[in-house]
Amino acid sequence: SLRSALLRERPDIRLMFTDLHMAGIQGGELIRRMKSDPKLNGVAVVVMTASGAAMGEVDPASVVTCLLKPISPTAAVSIAQRVMAPR
Repeated sequence: SLRSALLRERPDIRLMFTDLHMAGIQGGELIRRMKSDPKLNGVAVVVMTASGAAMGEVDPASVVTCLLKPISPTAAVSIAQRVMAPR
């Protein structure tokens, strides 16, 4: 399962970048599953998409931000640093 794979590979995961349109599972469904799982609901999620209109598929409260493609590496690093900064 997705949960098992994430926890097996990265039990300390704190941030995930995901596309909305992927083969196998759509990003919106991935986010809904993560947010309903007690062990994954604290993972910060950044959505990547080619269309801002596609963000209607995701609850805005469930993501840190949305990056429109093409993605600036500087923007991605900046978001990661902000999310991963010590609390």
